[in-house]
Amino acid sequence: MGGARVKVAILGASGRMGQALLDALRLSDDLELCGALVGPANGRIGQDAGAALDWSSGVKYSAGLADVLSPAEVAIDVTLPAVTSDIIEACRSSGCPLVIGTSGLSAGQRAALADAANSIAVLPAANFSIAMTLMTGMVREAAARLGPGWQVDILETHHQHKIDRPSGTALALAEAIAGARGKTPAETRECIATDGERKDPDSIVIQSVRSGEVAGEHAVTFAEGSETLELVHRAGSRAAFARGALLAAAWLATQDPGLYRMDQVLPDKRR
Repeated sequence: MGGARVKVAILGASGRMGQALLDALRLSDDLELCGALVGPANGRIGQDAGAALDWSSGVKYSAGLADVLSPAEVAIDVTLPAVTSDIIEACRSSGCPLVIGTSGLSAGQRAALADAANSIAVLPAANFSIAMTLMTGMVREAAARLGPGWQVDILETHHQHKIDRPSGTALALAEAIAGARGKTPAETRECIATDGERKDPDSIVIQSVRSGEVAGEHAVTFAEGSETLELVHRAGSRAAFARGALLAAAWLATQDPGLYRMDQVLPDKRR
């Protein structure tokens, strides 16, 4: 960025992803921590946000959303859907750009994000991994070029603590495939089968596995007759997601109000 680092607030700072973001922030040249939000009953309130990571961040955990956002130039939300609506409204009120990785949002919350984008820069992402962002584009291209004659299966595996099933990333991959086949949003929802049963030849079947401490694995298989094409992404730890989220935050802080995508963040390094 060349100058003062961008001030970032982490919302959901004590969770697994929040801790990965705090750990990655220690090495960031572009961003500095200015706020760390946790729930009102969290036992870490008042403690240094970097203490568990052997890092003196100078920022204390807080349950005050407005206080956390007050100095922020961008916020990263990795909380839960139950508080998403409040976070969207608070960011809009404070003028703070919002990177949001919370999955399982309702249709109303997604509409609220789109509406907030009229006032602030917003970037929602089911997966912040740089490689997964590229894989989604590859999957979209494969679906468009292969056509509807190829069956599609998505297998996603995550840690045993993950609540939503299927994952937001698996749904985003299915939506990319359906969109490449010319499906409308309503038709996309109808062609996704999450119970492992293919409703019709065009159905995109998603199967979910919850096991151990797997950070995230997604495999997309296209099959036609005796031929298959498989695209796979594996995240060995949440550090992969944290790096991408910080990259997105540094980029979003400089953007005008609008609704952005993760693929817009990545520079074309061929130039």
